[in-house]
Amino acid sequence: MEASKTKKIPFLSRKYTPQLEVEDFKFKKLERLAELKFDEQRKERILDALNIYRRDSTSWKQGAGGDEARKHMNKVAKAANKLINLLSCVTTKDHAILGHYWTHNGISPFQFQIALAELAGITKAAADDISTGPGNPGNPHIYTLVSRLHYIWTQAGGTGRRSYYAHLNGGYAGSFFFFIQEIIKQADLPPRNSEGLHKIIVAAVPST
Repeated sequence: MEASKTKKIPFLSRKYTPQLEVEDFKFKKLERLAELKFDEQRKERILDALNIYRRDSTSWKQGAGGDEARKHMNKVAKAANKLINLLSCVTTKDHAILGHYWTHNGISPFQFQIALAELAGITKAAADDISTGPGNPGNPHIYTLVSRLHYIWTQAGGTGRRSYYAHLNGGYAGSFFFFIQEIIKQADLPPRNSEGLHKIIVAAVPST
């Protein structure tokens, strides 16, 4: 008999993201740009923040668009209704068979049907309420990453926001700005222009 195959559900599947390690980074260069030193514990915390960001960003990018989410919700509702019908006992024999093999775990077949009916109703209502459109826009996790890295940076001795427009150079500067810019480069994160990166820092780091 052919082995059964489990069909992957695109809506729920997640792509594995390799973990960054200490050796993946040139910490001496990061420290020079950040104008401070990171001990081993803070280096690990930087890596943890980056790995969490990469994992969350992967999940965010794979988030379903409205059409796909609606289709999935309708499938769940349909499957719940189908199972309700399968559990419906038309004859006394059906009742006897179900009662004999049903595991006594504190819920009866009838109670289970009620729960399935609630699930079908909730998912159908959710499907009707979903607006159509493309997948998740933007990436809010970048703000959390910058906030975490700023906290680590300040714990290592950094002060203030240290990201500003340098009129003499005609560009953005600051020890924290350069630190984040280099982190993005070394971690191979999506490139950002200087103005966009500064705006993220301003939004993620409170002014002091």
